[in-house]
Amino acid sequence: VVVMYTDGVSEAMNVFDVEYGEERLKRVILDSRTLSVEGIVQALVDDVKSHAGTAPQSDDITILVVRAL
Repeated sequence: VVVMYTDGVSEAMNVFDVEYGEERLKRVILDSRTLSVEGIVQALVDDVKSHAGTAPQSDDITILVVRAL
């Protein structure tokens, strides 16, 4: 599984100005690696939104997931 993303994912801020971060991103990818590519994308988007809460989105969130067959 290859995951590519823009900095708007790892740098998403919450209301306390805390970044989402690459460690959290890695954890979600590892936890969802057995899902479909759509499932991995959805897990990441859901977790970023959960982290951000009510904070306004300040950058794009672009994620591309590729699975080798």
